[in-house]
Amino acid sequence: IEDDCPLKGTKKLNKTLSEKEDLNEKFLLQIERMYKLGIKKYPNCTRLRLSYAFFQMEWLKNKNKAY
Repeated sequence: IEDDCPLKGTKKLNKTLSEKEDLNEKFLLQIERMYKLGIKKYPNCTRLRLSYAFFQMEWLKNKNKAY
């Protein structure tokens, strides 16, 4: 895990609902970060760009970033 990873320090198992929602948001941010790094490294990869667009629409409910 890199130094700026938002998932560092999230090892506690019994979490409240708000803590679980916060953890889910951190996971989504980390996934988005991975997509952006992948697109930066492989800018011509159509499959990666399409996958990122679907991720934006389905998980982040952000149609503007999907286009």
